[in-house]
Amino acid sequence: MLINLGLWKKNQELRFMNAFRVIMRKFYLTIFLLFYIFSFSDMHEFFSFDENEYLEERINYEANSIKEVIFLFKEIEGKLPEDEEGLEVLITNQKGFFRGAPHDPWGVIYRYKKINDNEFSISTLGGDNKVGGNGKNKDYSIDYKL
Repeated sequence: MLINLGLWKKNQELRFMNAFRVIMRKFYLTIFLLFYIFSFSDMHEFFSFDENEYLEERINYEANSIKEVIFLFKEIEGKLPEDEEGLEVLITNQKGFFRGAPHDPWGVIYRYKKINDNEFSISTLGGDNKVGGNGKNKDYSIDYKL
């Protein structure tokens, strides 16, 4: 039985090209459907980046970390740091709660204020380091109770 190699090779090339075309059609159809679905949904909000929201989340996370260290300081020392000591006492204390002063996203040390023996606040003045402002310059203050 003789097989025409030229015909067989041509047949294999056609099969490959047809399979490739089918795969590419499926790929393009999938991409089209994804764009079509996303165009009618609010998925663009999922992929968007809101810098103010990021800053707020970062400040909350860092302030909660500072809060935990202040709670630990109170357990060991029996009192909250005084306003004059600020967060620096958490660095200079021989226990070494922090390696360095905790800074806000703009590189300024967070502000600490003792309200009473069981309450304190951690704040930042925002990007402009001035009272008041909007957007990046918004002031943040978080109060904590023991």
